[in-house]
Amino acid sequence: MSKKIIIIWIIAVCLSLLLAFVYWQSQVSISNQSLRSASSPASSQKAATPKASVLSPVEMEKSVSFTIGGDVMFARSIHQRFNPDFNEAFAKFDREIFTGVDAAIVNLEGAITTKPLADKAVINSFDFEFSPSIVETLSWLGINGASSANNHADNAGPEGVSTTKSLLAAAKIQSFGAATDRGVSDIAYFRGSGLTLAVIGINLTFPGQEPEILVPIITKLQRDPSIRILVMPHWGTEYAAHHNQWQASAARMWIDAGADLVIGAHPHVVQDTELYQGVPIFYSLGNLLFDQTFSAEVQQGLLVSGKFTDSGLSFFALPTQSIKYQPRLLSTESSEVILNNLYLPFADHLSKNTAGVIVEIGK
Repeated sequence: MSKKIIIIWIIAVCLSLLLAFVYWQSQVSISNQSLRSASSPASSQKAATPKASVLSPVEMEKSVSFTIGGDVMFARSIHQRFNPDFNEAFAKFDREIFTGVDAAIVNLEGAITTKPLADKAVINSFDFEFSPSIVETLSWLGINGASSANNHADNAGPEGVSTTKSLLAAAKIQSFGAATDRGVSDIAYFRGSGLTLAVIGINLTFPGQEPEILVPIITKLQRDPSIRILVMPHWGTEYAAHHNQWQASAARMWIDAGADLVIGAHPHVVQDTELYQGVPIFYSLGNLLFDQTFSAEVQQGLLVSGKFTDSGLSFFALPTQSIKYQPRLLSTESSEVILNNLYLPFADHLSKNTAGVIVEIGK
């Protein structure tokens, strides 16, 4: 090999090595720059932040649910048989009807007292005074509202009125209404999901108590779009199967003022129903727990369970029957006979689901 060829070969090798070195340096520089960029705070933050997903908010339906029962009385034969364990009086009763709603209400037909009850438990007494232990039973049932707007709420005098309110309040049971003060006291508020049920009790069984007193109260309440108004009057003729015209006039007056539902008590039997201006009226739910046994009617009662929403009101009724002072839900067959008549005013609003017949009334 000539000397000239060797020199050319050496030069070529050196150029190749130089080019390789330059290429290697460029790659190292690029790699280091990438590492520095990746380790910078801005880059780290960007890498650590996941791509945001846009979730549309779920619109929760506004609602407030309720179950309303009739007259509940723990004196006389009820006291004699069940005291001190009044839970036994409801041993045949499905209490889930009360435990799953925002407002679970009964008409407490009497007063709770700490005084001795030996002379108040006699069969023929019309002083309905109850043992404090009934509060445990009401709580166990799921009751969180009790109307004292009735003619027996003051049977134990001022002490009984005070004791009833304080013991119920301690058990987180709202007491509303009164036998006196023209029948209106302590509006109860039951909060649901975005809606509130305001419940007004009024006793109209004493002279001088007029239904007009509720009109300004209802008018003020109905201005709040989140409130639904239930009026629970104590009224009507005892043991009469049908309401009277005076009851109808009062109920319609309240509805015209803005009431959303009217459910009454006092007759001790289930009375008829009405739909006025799209608002249901249950004139009387009869007895839920009572010791009257002189007719089949006084041993029957009605529960009304439903829900208010922004779109209206849906509800269903459940007939009850007491046997030996223990209420229970009637069988489906027996219930149909009663409900066929009670649902007549709501015929255009009936629908069926797996639970049975539902009344749905839109706004």
